[in-house]
Amino acid sequence: MAVEVVPAVEVRKKLTPDDVLEMSLRGDFDGATFELVDGELVELSAGNTEHDSAAANVLGPLWVFSQHAGGRAVGATLGLRVGVSRSNVRVPDAGYIAPERARAPGRHFLDGAPDLVVEVLSQGQYGEAYVKGKIREYFEAGARLGGWCQKMPI
Repeated sequence: MAVEVVPAVEVRKKLTPDDVLEMSLRGDFDGATFELVDGELVELSAGNTEHDSAAANVLGPLWVFSQHAGGRAVGATLGLRVGVSRSNVRVPDAGYIAPERARAPGRHFLDGAPDLVVEVLSQGQYGEAYVKGKIREYFEAGARLGGWCQKMPI
């Protein structure tokens, strides 16, 4: 008689930023936005009008500033390798990279954080504790200033 052994714990490989990049280039995400946190994918809620407007209210002036001062304004399409070991990939709502650190836009993740980074909190998102962890990782990756704001009325 054969005995089937079932593992009590499922062991899964932790993903790396390179794994996420490969998945993205293959089209595995089907338009959804994910962050990589401690080797696990975390799906971000789809934007809504209030959230997107609040992010634009931050990103717009940063873009205008970047046109005069140099550097780059960045939004929620840029993945950042952050954290002490650069093993997490985060997606900020808005940020600014100073001229001395600005690079030409590329298809891959930015290694490090913008000099200034802003997250927008809104309903349906993970909340303040999640955002505080992101902000901490941005500082660990070189951000000089960062914070979050609540969604603003339209």
